[in-house]
Amino acid sequence: MKHAAVVVILLAGLTVGIQAAIRGDVKVLEATDTIRYRINDFTKSYLLYYLFPQKIFLKERLAEDLRQLDESFREISVTTEDAKTKNLLAYFAYEKTHLIELLEKKPEKKDLAELLLMSETFSEGADTIARHHAYNFSENEKMFMRTRSMRQGIEEILKYYIARMVLSDDPQIQKKLDRSIKRFNEKLAVIDRYTYSEEKVLRARERIDVSWRLAEKYLTKKKEKSPVPLVLNVGGEHIESFLNVLGIYHSKSQ
Repeated sequence: MKHAAVVVILLAGLTVGIQAAIRGDVKVLEATDTIRYRINDFTKSYLLYYLFPQKIFLKERLAEDLRQLDESFREISVTTEDAKTKNLLAYFAYEKTHLIELLEKKPEKKDLAELLLMSETFSEGADTIARHHAYNFSENEKMFMRTRSMRQGIEEILKYYIARMVLSDDPQIQKKLDRSIKRFNEKLAVIDRYTYSEEKVLRARERIDVSWRLAEKYLTKKKEKSPVPLVLNVGGEHIESFLNVLGIYHSKSQ
């Protein structure tokens, strides 16, 4: 009997430990999600700021992106003991000083290609950290993460769309834009096949489909400098707001 009691206590302790570990992983995964979103938003907003330097709200948004990146770095730092993750955080902190320097001077075209590359490196680093903290996700967790990934996808698509305008001599940007649009469409197809029961969520999905198809027509056309990027930026935020509705639904269903 004593042996059985000890086993039960050990199993209970193990369960608590596993649950605590998963909670830590969830925090890290949420932080990596924020890193990917914010670095893409920063790059997109900086490209817009280069095109439209009179739009002061863009500089304010850039500052908020940096603040959110800092918070995400801190969240991961206090949660993880993984050595590779710690090394990546040190790299992020170093590279962030370059982002701060960009905000302290007038936007220049010579900085744009480097910023674009930096955003890709940040995203890849966040992907690496996420892989180190992955666990067996439930179906609703997968769907929730898919909606979050689609929000990042909108920022990434707009980033490459605007970069194509200002860095037209780089043929790789068009290829990256095409890949980003393809990935978004693949994830949207999964969302469209999912059976939702709530009317609010069904309406949100319908609005995503309609808004995205309209935006996609512009994204696949080549445009010169024009107000279109600002219009598409607002349209992207519109799609993201409806993706949030789907995300909340799956978050509550976990």
